[in-house]
Amino acid sequence: MVNEDGLNGGDEDDHDPASLTVAIPTATPTPTVEVPPTATPATPEPTETPVPTATPEPTATPIPATYAIGNQVWQDDNDNGVIDDGEPMLEGIWVELWQDADADGQPDDLNDDGIIDDDDMLAMDTTDADGYYLFDDLDAGTYLVSIPAVEWDDNGTPGPLANYRSSDGDDQTDTDSNDNGIDPTNVGEDVFSGPVILGDGEPTAEDPDNDPNTLDENENLTVDFGFVPLYSLGNQVWEDANNNGVIDEGEAPLENIWVELWQDADGDGQPDDLNDDGIIDDDDMLAMDTTDADGYYLFAGLEAGDYLVSIPAVEWDDDGTPGPLAGYASSTGDSDDDVDNNDNGIDPTNIGEDVFSGTVTLGDGEPTGEDPDNDPTTLDANENLTVDFGFYYNFDLALKKELVDESPYEPGDSVTFTITVVNQGSVDATNIEVTDYAPEGLTLTAFESDSTDVSVDLVSGLGTIDALAAGETKTYTLTFTIDSDFQGTSLTNWAEISAADDDDDPSNDPPVDIDSTPDDENQNTDGEEDGTWEDNELDGNGKNGGDEDDHDPETIPVGQVFDLALKKETVSTGTFASGDDVTFSITIENQGSLDAYNVAIVDYIPAELTYTSSNADDVDTTTDDNAIVVTDSGVNTDGNLELELDTLAAGDDVVIEVTFT
Repeated sequence: MVNEDGLNGGDEDDHDPASLTVAIPTATPTPTVEVPPTATPATPEPTETPVPTATPEPTATPIPATYAIGNQVWQDDNDNGVIDDGEPMLEGIWVELWQDADADGQPDDLNDDGIIDDDDMLAMDTTDADGYYLFDDLDAGTYLVSIPAVEWDDNGTPGPLANYRSSDGDDQTDTDSNDNGIDPTNVGEDVFSGPVILGDGEPTAEDPDNDPNTLDENENLTVDFGFVPLYSLGNQVWEDANNNGVIDEGEAPLENIWVELWQDADGDGQPDDLNDDGIIDDDDMLAMDTTDADGYYLFAGLEAGDYLVSIPAVEWDDDGTPGPLAGYASSTGDSDDDVDNNDNGIDPTNIGEDVFSGTVTLGDGEPTGEDPDNDPTTLDANENLTVDFGFYYNFDLALKKELVDESPYEPGDSVTFTITVVNQGSVDATNIEVTDYAPEGLTLTAFESDSTDVSVDLVSGLGTIDALAAGETKTYTLTFTIDSDFQGTSLTNWAEISAADDDDDPSNDPPVDIDSTPDDENQNTDGEEDGTWEDNELDGNGKNGGDEDDHDPETIPVGQVFDLALKKETVSTGTFASGDDVTFSITIENQGSLDAYNVAIVDYIPAELTYTSSNADDVDTTTDDNAIVVTDSGVNTDGNLELELDTLAAGDDVVIEVTFT
């Protein structure tokens, strides 16, 4: 009976006997012998009773053989499809078993619902610490083994194979320790083996044999899967306002900057010509990305090797249209040091050309702990997020001031200075103001310029340049007169760019000069103070301890003469007798160009004269409007008269009368 239910009291329909009827032949009868009548009749032999037919014992149903499939999932570092010494095994990988009765390489739809899903799966396993998986107790037939897509991405959560792709092995023979995974169309999709037929003669002596419970001839332990580790490379493009090559707090990211990835297999710092056409162009580019609102870019799913990252020239000028980096220059930095948050761009020969990183090697031990980490899908050990690019807005004006004529100058002379303003940046400048700090002793009298957009206020000395294009230089001259009563021996005249802009919109903030601070206060910042400034220096950086190159002095020597003369005359006339008073006049004249101070006069009194008095208190003190104070100190211990003038202006003279007896 095949439709009974042994669990409910009926026949157990997986168990049944069969009976045989065995026929046993009867004994051959003894032939009858005729006896002559005179003989005594013979007694007949009794006939044998037939033996009953025996019921045979049922025969046992043969138990079919069972089979097993395995074996190993590993990290194929060199992508050769073979398990090499030292290559690590991958633990915790989900492995699935499917039926493929028609051997078409596709899982069978066992429940005929038109969908291949987990309901059609025969079994699953996860790899152990040695990368082994095993499906045993299998019937003969055709199977598929797969690594499901969930091992790459589990509903948005990275799986254990998120940073891997299938190895290039794809060997569907029964060879041990090589890759049997068929590469999918896209990384992250299911990886299937080819059809595996059990029951047609299995490979033997697999090493290792991780199935001690199955006969060697009944197991196929050659279905291995190799996966190649993948890497990622990033990270940030930012505005390096102070051009120090470091991402400082408050410095802004640069969004929508085009970033390109190139292969550099020979590590020479130049992109490889992948199509061998002799030209490095977009056809040789591996990938591109644009920075997001935080300045981040990312190239993920990369294999171990040498790469270059670049910011292309189109970001400065796109066929005549300014790009997002127009006006910017690559900041100071290191081409590739695996240090986070610093500039890795190599400065090109000219601003506006491609900016490349140095060669970045992936697969030789990546930097870890990068902050920020903008690649949550890649393991920290498989990502290099240190390739940052800094750019500063290249607004840079410089100034120098020079003498037109180096001839010696004297009070009353005219002196002319040339002021040169240079736009060293890559941004056009407008509304430039230059303050001239004329010292006392100089009076501005005239200015000259070949440029119609340069003007100077002769009262304040403020110069204005309406426009100065990137790379352009403009000059003008200022002429001063040295005051006739100037008393010094030199004059230093400073000039400084006190304001500048890059547009004509007064509502926005002016740009920041990269190496100086425009203002209208002399010698108030680093790079202007004594010991830090350099004359005529156009390449200084006042923000980094050097000369502020928008501020410059020019010193002129002023020739002066210090010349005092004295004459002594007798005021009294006639013949003098002993006891008479004799008056002398002492005239001191300043014949030089410098005022004299603290002029000491000694009158050497002979023994025959005795000092009586002087008119020191009555000396005219209004000569040439210069107050002169004469001090009569009397006779000193040497017997000589001492007189002193506090001041004697250039060109002035004073007469002092002294009387003796």
